[in-house]
Amino acid sequence: MQRKWKNFSQSFEKCPMFNGISTDEIMDFLICSKAELKQYSKGEIIISQGEKITSIGILVEGKAEAMKIDPHGNAYLAAQISEGNIFADLLAAGEDRECPVTVIATKDSAACMIPWKSVLIRCEKNCHKHNIILENLIKAFSNKFFELFSRIDCLTARKVEDKVLTLLEKYRKDGEDKIKLPFDREGMANYLAIDRSALSRELSRMKDKGIIDYNKNEFVILKKVNI
Repeated sequence: MQRKWKNFSQSFEKCPMFNGISTDEIMDFLICSKAELKQYSKGEIIISQGEKITSIGILVEGKAEAMKIDPHGNAYLAAQISEGNIFADLLAAGEDRECPVTVIATKDSAACMIPWKSVLIRCEKNCHKHNIILENLIKAFSNKFFELFSRIDCLTARKVEDKVLTLLEKYRKDGEDKIKLPFDREGMANYLAIDRSALSRELSRMKDKGIIDYNKNEFVILKKVNI
């Protein structure tokens, strides 16, 4: 079992849940917690909207997206999940919660699923790494809380231009003019919950007015605009 987990050691090492824990300790924890390795083909559903969640997921290979599907069948991007990212953690921590999104593998992927009770309750060995993992998860919960409010800022902006500028400021790194978004135009439109063609028109208008410049998913804000 440990040999199987070590194939994904790099993903576990960059997972915030395991900050400050050695690779060997991570492997021991996965065995002790009865974690499961699940593999998914591109396009396969990892978690279905409405499913009850009892395990924390860590994507150890591939990529995935969490999509919110409305009653009319329209899908909106809720989150992108990369190798080493935790998912379903907030839901697993809640009691008997149904997942509000569908998580889909966007390329062939593998996920480690850890039963929440194994995280919450100390094992018989009473090992020190358990405390560290719980502290790390609380920090991860806090980060997701602030990420959610950052997303709300984008969604509640009144005009499409304001939504775009708020998103770009969110991904702007200190001291850098060039902003690289982690998604394509379709993903950008889904993230902002607007029509793709409307987004394309607005981006062209903003470029013509000298507000922004862009090439694919790389942007530069040329003119400071009050949002």
